[in-house]
Amino acid sequence: MIITLTNEFLDYIQVKRNFSAHTIRSYAADLMQFCQYLAAAGSGDPLQLGETATSLDKLPPLEEADVAAVEARILSVEPVEIRAYLGVLSENKYSRSTIARKLATLRSFYKYLVRTGRLESSPVSVIRTPRQDRRLPKFLDISQIDRLLDAPDKNTLLGARDSAILETIYSAGLRISELVGLNIEDMDENEGVL
Repeated sequence: MIITLTNEFLDYIQVKRNFSAHTIRSYAADLMQFCQYLAAAGSGDPLQLGETATSLDKLPPLEEADVAAVEARILSVEPVEIRAYLGVLSENKYSRSTIARKLATLRSFYKYLVRTGRLESSPVSVIRTPRQDRRLPKFLDISQIDRLLDAPDKNTLLGARDSAILETIYSAGLRISELVGLNIEDMDENEGVL
């Protein structure tokens, strides 16, 4: 099924914006799912879609949709319909980061439609990105740290170097980028500090 508006947008981000093939695939999948949702919603109230809306895997394929009707829905969608779609994504247990990515796709798509003169304003511009889950950093327990520090063969030159690197990271609590950024001038041998 060819939705002209989405294909033009995907061509634009590939040719003019030089997006990666992976990003283009993701945008294409996100837009296809959104178009399926709009096709299922038809002209009815998207908040009252019932079973069709609550299970995204039951959305009819785009091949069965009326292309002109889907394109008309794309151009007439209201912010409440976008919010309803995001709610359906949430009900279907999509992670907040996935929902944020899909919203970013829609934000870019509708910005393109405004820029090309098809819309006066974007219905997505008034929708805030959902808060992301804060993940705690993963850390090693004491036995793992001991095994890591004992791993290099300290009797070889490379092993002694690796041991010094690991001890420095561990003792100073450095990130790898901080360790890599260290220079000889950063070491004060008199004080014994970096």
